[in-house]
Amino acid sequence: MAMPVSAQDPTADSFGVDDASGAHGTSVIVPVNITNVSNGPIRGIVFNVAYDKTVINVTGVSKGNLTTTWGYLDANNNFAWGTRVSLEGNAAQGAVYIQNGSSNSVALLNFSVAGTRGEISNMNLSDIQLSDVSGFHVGTAPPKNGTFTVSGSQSWYMHNDSEMYKGDQTKPQGNITINHSDSHIWIADSVAQTDVTFPVNGNNWTGQITFVSAPADGVTFKVEIGNSSGGTDFTPGGPQATLTGNGSKSVLSFETTAAAFTVPAGTYLALNVTNDNTSFDYEVQTGMAWSYVSSPGTDPGYPVPEWST
Repeated sequence: MAMPVSAQDPTADSFGVDDASGAHGTSVIVPVNITNVSNGPIRGIVFNVAYDKTVINVTGVSKGNLTTTWGYLDANNNFAWGTRVSLEGNAAQGAVYIQNGSSNSVALLNFSVAGTRGEISNMNLSDIQLSDVSGFHVGTAPPKNGTFTVSGSQSWYMHNDSEMYKGDQTKPQGNITINHSDSHIWIADSVAQTDVTFPVNGNNWTGQITFVSAPADGVTFKVEIGNSSGGTDFTPGGPQATLTGNGSKSVLSFETTAAAFTVPAGTYLALNVTNDNTSFDYEVQTGMAWSYVSSPGTDPGYPVPEWST
């Protein structure tokens, strides 16, 4: 049942998640975002997120961009339906409360993907509670629910050594700066043992790029899949996508167009990210499961294909 909101109770335009995807056996970070806070400031947040545990499961929760200074975070996933999350900040301990007009992430959900390709789970938010500084006024906000789709047969996780590691989320957190009007190349951790051709049918790559700070509204980044001889050059393969900032999201998900391409023997599968902005540099958060790319279900088995191409 939705909580009634009085004129004094904190609220927002929306509270929830965007659609997400990831490959079986990997982990995916899904931000919980609040949009356009009013009747604040907000010092406490509680919410439930329900999902299908046979498809995905929350293995960890961390603070979001708006709650990094808050001291209290608790996540209980001992429910058949999902996970309950509580956060609270205390100004006496250095916490910065969420001010009116704020829009950004309040929590980051780390989902492990147990399902198989094509399976889907809802991510439904409920019992959203937003507390003001006094603690006497508790409001809510309309939930923004999302859908998680299990996709991609392999995933590569981007690291700050300019390599992306297949299925490896153990690399330490770091970052790489992409200067304005410039690009950065990540290459796979293994070279193609023979020509590896990705067919056009079903050849939509997915993934996410996480930025240290949210890209400004309208700022775009081009994501391209191709090959490289060693990281200093890039040959586009065809699949590409455009990421567009909105000023509040630091995690931008993508799905590429479909195009057949070949990674020649002796070269590396590569990801090229271009900062189209002409004025500002942006840092990409790397390591762990922060930024990654997942191949489509038609992946022939890079770096050694399972069938002749």
